[in-house]
Amino acid sequence: MESFKSWMDKTGVSLASAADLFGKTIGTIRNWRSAGVPETQKEWVRKQMRSYEMEERANLPERLTLTPSSDQFDQWNRAALREGKIVREWAMDAHDEAAEEDGTPKLYNSINRTASGSVSLVREKDPENG
Repeated sequence: MESFKSWMDKTGVSLASAADLFGKTIGTIRNWRSAGVPETQKEWVRKQMRSYEMEERANLPERLTLTPSSDQFDQWNRAALREGKIVREWAMDAHDEAAEEDGTPKLYNSINRTASGSVSLVREKDPENG
C-alpha cells in the first residue's frame, strides 16, 4: 500500500480535508501521516483513497487548454525535435510517461494545437461509462 503520507502529498489533500474524507480528527490524520495507518484500518483506508482518486479523475475537464507564449512553444518544439518528434508526439509521450511514473491511467487521449496558439489536451469519454 502506498504510504498515507505519500498519497496525501501526491493528491494535495489537506489535513482538514483528509479528516473530513475519512471521518477522523486532524490529530488522527497527523498520526497516520507520521506513523502509518493502523493495520486494522488499512483496507478501508485503501478503498477510500481509491474512491477519492476515481472521483477526482471523473471531475477532470474534458479539455485542458494550455496557452504557451511563443518562447515557451519554441522551447517545447526544440525539446521535441531533439527527440526526433513533433510537439504533439512529444507532449503525448511526456503525458503518458508521467502517468506511468505516477502509476495512474492516462487522463487525456490526444493533443490538438489551435489556430490561436493554444494547446489542448483532450479526454475522450469512455462510451460505456459516459
